[in-house]
Amino acid sequence: MKLSMWMIANRLSSLDMILDIKNDAPVVLKSARRVYATNCVHVYQEGDDLVCNGEGDIIRVHNMDVTQGVEIIQSVFDYFQEWADQMIQLIRRRDYQGVIDLAWQVFQNPMMILDANSRVLALTRQYPADSLDEEWDYLWQYGYTSLNAMQQMRGSSTSVDLSSHGAQSFSFSRNRMMEYGGISYCMYCNDIVCGRLTVLEKERAVNPGDWQLLEIIAAMLEPSLGQIYYESFLNNTNVFYNILFGNPYDEKQLEIQLEYQGWNADDCYYLALAEVTSPEEGRGDPDKSLDLVMQVIIMPLPAEKSSIPRKNIMTFFITPSSISLNPVH
Repeated sequence: MKLSMWMIANRLSSLDMILDIKNDAPVVLKSARRVYATNCVHVYQEGDDLVCNGEGDIIRVHNMDVTQGVEIIQSVFDYFQEWADQMIQLIRRRDYQGVIDLAWQVFQNPMMILDANSRVLALTRQYPADSLDEEWDYLWQYGYTSLNAMQQMRGSSTSVDLSSHGAQSFSFSRNRMMEYGGISYCMYCNDIVCGRLTVLEKERAVNPGDWQLLEIIAAMLEPSLGQIYYESFLNNTNVFYNILFGNPYDEKQLEIQLEYQGWNADDCYYLALAEVTSPEEGRGDPDKSLDLVMQVIIMPLPAEKSSIPRKNIMTFFITPSSISLNPVH
């Protein structure tokens, strides 16, 4: 597993050291060496200090000799390789609680994995329900993200886009339902939101190494959570899918999903199902095709001429690569 100097520094945080690492130090380092080699950490002595030079980024450890230093830095590489192998095995078994337990070893902060419907798949067990804030307690009790938390995320100082692929930072003012900021990574599979991975800043502030590790874990998780998302439609467990096709559905699940959309049970809302086939080679962008189809569906229902507000319109797409459905607003 390749590392960055930030990821290495986070594992050495108990040592007496000085960091001179760029925020964008890349994940390219392969091992520790006593002589320079490309994409390796060059470990050498300067007086009583050990210097670890990773492509120009420096970790300087006080009062350590080079023999001990090489062993310590290489042990970080060995640790992360074993850690990554274990992570892959846990994900293959869909042991998401095991994933969070293993992630705790490197993040040392509360974390959570949510599925595409904001259902809790795993929480950091080192933090009981009453150890963080109201939202953490809600997650433990009900197993879903609360509507208040989603509204607070959207209205936070960083205005988190809950549907934007990738990692985003967030923070809150004090005395709110959610007290801790951090990083949240919205995961996608085949252009469909399939889950969310979040780390909260309780014990320490996150740094670029945490961002990099979160991205690595998310990349491992996305295919697995994507498969679960598809299976939910194959097994007719998606509440909106069941409504569209007149199948039985869970009233409580419908209530939760309506709240997430900002709808009420008495509202009039419009669901549409569209199948988009692959464009012929060289004849258009599939993403633009999806946008066009969505606009065509919405156009006959302008807010000023329809009893159905635009915010109460949801379009589901069946994509060429799967028979899954994707809500698009």
